[in-house]
Amino acid sequence: MHEGAKKLMQLLEEDTVAILDSQLNEKQKVQVKALGIPVMLCSTAGVRDFHEWYRDALFVLLRHLINNPSPAHGYKFFTNPFWTRPITGAEEGLFAFITLNHLSRRLGEDPARCMIDEYGVKQCRNDLAGVVEVGGASAQIVFPLQEGTVLPSSVRAVNLQRERLLPERYPSADVVSVSFMQLGMASSAGLFLKELCSNDEFLQGGICSNPCLFKGFQQSCSAGEVEVRPDGSASVNEDVRKNRLKPLATYCSVNNPEISFKVTNEMQCRENSIDPTKPLAERMKIENCSIIKGTGNFDKCVSQVESILVAPKLPLPANIEAASSGFESVDQVFRFASSTAPMIVTGGGMLAAINTLKDHRLLRSDFS
Repeated sequence: MHEGAKKLMQLLEEDTVAILDSQLNEKQKVQVKALGIPVMLCSTAGVRDFHEWYRDALFVLLRHLINNPSPAHGYKFFTNPFWTRPITGAEEGLFAFITLNHLSRRLGEDPARCMIDEYGVKQCRNDLAGVVEVGGASAQIVFPLQEGTVLPSSVRAVNLQRERLLPERYPSADVVSVSFMQLGMASSAGLFLKELCSNDEFLQGGICSNPCLFKGFQQSCSAGEVEVRPDGSASVNEDVRKNRLKPLATYCSVNNPEISFKVTNEMQCRENSIDPTKPLAERMKIENCSIIKGTGNFDKCVSQVESILVAPKLPLPANIEAASSGFESVDQVFRFASSTAPMIVTGGGMLAAINTLKDHRLLRSDFS
């Protein structure tokens, strides 16, 4: 851990110093070196899934390295436990929501959205867009609420001004922000394969018939990353670190206090065909399955995605935060709350899919 963190901080430090040296004049450099540079370093879902002891140790180490930079360049960096930490899924979603609305020019005091009321007070309405941000390990859903919206008592709305995420002069904005672990592009693909190919309806004679893959597609039965060649053949990366089930399988371990001391969490793992008492390699394995074949039955695919990922019987593992915000599944979000705002789908997971299509010349290279 120490060597990995040290290499990461060295790269970040070198990049930061290069930017400062290129952007500051000599007088500014003297001032900055005297005052020091505050550093915010936050992690998202990929780290939230780690065991608590590992996550805490990692950030203690990162903060130490930031506060003790190399003296060679003369810059001083400093941070604290609030600036350098793993952020919650709700925070991750709010940052994406604010960024998206800022870039699309929906934030601020647009005169076209303001009027003077009968008392002579200027009143401005919001024209904010909601966001579904799909990352690698988690997905965030954030949307603004209309004035007067009544939510179930278990659901908590966030006021962006009260949380100091927007200035008071902006129109007041109440939003719902919820994050679901295991619903990022990588994690959801691993979980989906594990659950689908453990179902006798789809697993026959060691062959898993996957309705979400085109008819004729074939790969070995693994949740490892898949490389599809231009001729249509596929190879699976057998490196444990590239297995899309690894984060979930690591979480679903009897060595994790969240599992060993909380029966509900263990039940959620077992519901998704992962036995926490087995070794990691077996938890990532899809039992009795050797080959996955595509059937191209996309109506069946939709129904399985809904039952496994969107509206599962039990909350997906590691989703304590989502449940505490009032939602146990994506399906419940849109049943218990609603919005007339446009919803924009974005995130690293979407970018990866676009880049794959570009690589295979199914999209123009200048597509953005």
